[in-house]
Order: sequence, then C-alpha cells, then structure tokens
Amino acid sequence: MPSLTAIDPVCGMETDPAAVVEVVEVAGRSYYFCESACAETFRDEPERWIPAEAVDDG
Repeated sequence: MPSLTAIDPVCGMETDPAAVVEVVEVAGRSYYFCESACAETFRDEPERWIPAEAVDDG
C-alpha cells in the first residue's frame, strides 16, 4: 500500500499527514506542516503560499 504524503507549502518538505506537527485549514482544505514555524508563517499570510482560487472557493 503506497504511503500518503503532503507537501509543507512553506518549506516544500514532504511530510506524512499522520505525523505532522500542525495542520491549518483554509477554505475547507487542510495544509500540513513539518514544524510550528512553517505553520505560523502560513497563518500570517496564507494567500502567499496557496493559489488565490483555493482561498476564494471557501
């Protein structure tokens, strides 16, 4: 069975969603982070890290 991975949108690190440090939801979508600093950077300016249409869909 293939393992599922997610990409931390801030640093680009491949992560295991079951083992990430933090998860942040924006417009009904979950974003996974390898460390709290990445999650905090993302929370400060999510539109910088995700496409505008992903934010507008919510």
